[in-house]
Amino acid sequence: MKYTFPFIALLFVSCGEIKTNAGAGIGEVRALNPVAISTTDNLVFDSICSALTKKSQKLSSALPNALSFDVQEKDCEGKNVTFATQQVRVENNSSEGYQLRRQDTSGLFVFPAVETQDKGIMQAICSGTATALPAMRSTDEAMWISTAGYSSTDCPSASGEVCILVEYGAREGTGNSFRIHTRDFVRFNLQSTSGKYGYFTHRKSFSENNCERGKNTESIATMR
Repeated sequence: MKYTFPFIALLFVSCGEIKTNAGAGIGEVRALNPVAISTTDNLVFDSICSALTKKSQKLSSALPNALSFDVQEKDCEGKNVTFATQQVRVENNSSEGYQLRRQDTSGLFVFPAVETQDKGIMQAICSGTATALPAMRSTDEAMWISTAGYSSTDCPSASGEVCILVEYGAREGTGNSFRIHTRDFVRFNLQSTSGKYGYFTHRKSFSENNCERGKNTESIATMR
């Protein structure tokens, strides 16, 4: 994908004000009808890809070991199982790419992927492999990415940052229908002068995981 560097005003409108139920969409069955990525979305995606590339270049020479996130996790019943500030470090995994690992337990962070242009949710778009959405992640899983259509509760706005909504669906049977099982709201920092440039600074995910149908877990991480 060709990177577009100008930061137009659109890029800094982080999230819309559409009032929705945060978990709405999970369990929804959608037909796979790919549509070419719009010019408007391409501008946003190009800037994210540029930021991810620059971050990846910096990581190749130095790995941060003092990132801090406020984390909240809820189980299938909506009860808090985690509510704390966690310190994380970045490590390079040869097969998975750059990952975030907790300092206290040495376990992987709730959102372990650091996210770069060649690893993570933007890989297909940044590489130019996906020119239409939804895109197939595998034979039986599709991915939708949107720059609008969610509330500021799901993804609070922040100056110089932009949100995207990523949804994943699993194939239903042998047809061309996919059941949404995960909704992931991700806010990226696009300020080239910021130490957070290219990092996700807020992430909120709703997922069926191993819950009963009609229920989901919730995970939130906000960079300090």
